[in-house]
Amino acid sequence: MTSATERIREIQERGYDFAFGTYIERGFQIFGKQAGLFIAFTLVYLAILGFSNLIPFVGPLGANIILSPCLVAGYYLVAQKINAGERQIEFGDFFKGFDYIGKLAVVAVFTSLVLAASAIPFGILVFAAVFSGDHIASFSFGAFLLLIPPIYLAISYAAAPFFAIFYNMEAWEAMEASRKVISKKWFTVFLFSIVLSLIAGLGFVVLFVGILVAIPVIALAQYEAFSDIMQLEQEENEDDEVMRHLV
Repeated sequence: MTSATERIREIQERGYDFAFGTYIERGFQIFGKQAGLFIAFTLVYLAILGFSNLIPFVGPLGANIILSPCLVAGYYLVAQKINAGERQIEFGDFFKGFDYIGKLAVVAVFTSLVLAASAIPFGILVFAAVFSGDHIASFSFGAFLLLIPPIYLAISYAAAPFFAIFYNMEAWEAMEASRKVISKKWFTVFLFSIVLSLIAGLGFVVLFVGILVAIPVIALAQYEAFSDIMQLEQEENEDDEVMRHLV
């Protein structure tokens, strides 16, 4: 079995192929295998986040730091079970992301802090533009340049929750692993994120029904991308083969 460290080293040396369209296609395919459960869970997911956001201050904070990361992880874990050929998928499987609540919450906090720190120069420019007319003319171009660091880091750390879940990494280790892997294909992953955002937008255009499909498909496509890049399912198959020989 190839460890995460070894695989990351291989990626840094040789890079990897990013099957852009295949991941989205696979996302739809996995969704189709358990469409009813995915839609039902997405309804629950939206309801939980909706109610939590009604609670002043604490609610939105808890939704972003704890609830959303754990609930989204449920899509990943169910996708893993489906790809492993398990036919018995239960609704409770979607909530197993809460088994990783500590790691996911710390990843969310650390990522938020790093992104907030990287956006400080942009915030200063906005403040200056609002209170000083001399800066308004140069605001657009300057803002674009100052947004590069937070955008770069947001994309670079996108896979951190996956490393926390599937490789049991601590927060900073998971964030660094994500950065090292995504940096090899940063612009491609950035375009992938834009396409997934467009899918989300289309989901809203088709009103509520569309978003019930778009949310799980986006999460499943992200899982497929991570699984392929890190050869996650290949490692699982190798482990199963070893166990069969031992037995």
